[in-house]
Amino acid sequence: NSFALALGWLNEASGAQALTVNSVLEVIPRGGAKVNFPLLFSLVIRPLIKQCNVHTLVADRWNSIFLLQETEREHTDVRSVQITMRPKDFMRFDEDFVNTERLILPETEMPFDDIEAVLNWKDELQVKPASHLYLQFLTVRHFQNTVTKGDGYTDDVYRTVALLATAVLDKKVQEHNAQYLKKERPGGESRIVAGSRFGSRR
Repeated sequence: NSFALALGWLNEASGAQALTVNSVLEVIPRGGAKVNFPLLFSLVIRPLIKQCNVHTLVADRWNSIFLLQETEREHTDVRSVQITMRPKDFMRFDEDFVNTERLILPETEMPFDDIEAVLNWKDELQVKPASHLYLQFLTVRHFQNTVTKGDGYTDDVYRTVALLATAVLDKKVQEHNAQYLKKERPGGESRIVAGSRFGSRR
């Protein structure tokens, strides 16, 4: 099993909505270990909420419910949302952000040419989630309104960014985050954290 996370916000400063993804993270336990959600919350989610002006946490699986409940318990101003991704959500992600080049991604840890030459992503892209995201954009397959991972690859971080895109376009999420826009930090945007847990998908 694994867990992927994306931090971002909807940038409307230029008059056109653009999805800014500030950071991505990927947790892939080795040797049959499982994701430790209490530790993940303590070391990752809690600091992000406190330091990055986060006011919405989104998860797409019922087994991420611990993260949603713990967030609501500790942070009354953070909205916890569970979203089940549908084929039309991935289509809208592509139409609204990817195909229109209104998607700002974090800088990759490796040059693009080196990422495209990767033969074994499990070894070569360890601790390189932004580079792995770039590779997933190249290898995911779109077929009959569905998105699947390419042979020998995975699509976890890509799906999590698509989840983030679905969340930023959600009217209730927008209304909630608008309450905190520039309120706590001058010039600060109210950000969203999207997290996805994946099972045996490889």
